[in-house]
Amino acid sequence: MAQNDSPKIDDVTPEHLEAAYTVPAVLANRFIGHNTLTGLRLAFAEQANIQHAPHFHSAVVLSTSDAVALVNLIQVLIARAQQPTTPDEPAEPSDNA
Repeated sequence: MAQNDSPKIDDVTPEHLEAAYTVPAVLANRFIGHNTLTGLRLAFAEQANIQHAPHFHSAVVLSTSDAVALVNLIQVLIARAQQPTTPDEPAEPSDNA
């Protein structure tokens, strides 16, 4: 996306959310970031324990503005996840998760 064209959290439609769940999600508990000429490259891996090497399974390249948008999204989702809920009140769903 071009700079300042990144969608906002409130721009997510039910169709976007449904489409996001059509691809598999894998656990990522190890991350490597690197600045390249084309943008920020983030690689994701899973590592069961320190005796095993990480298994890298995906990577993305983001423009600087898209990386900032991702940081903002993650901060919002973390803040939502940390909000206390009562037993009768489920946590608010994460629109972009």
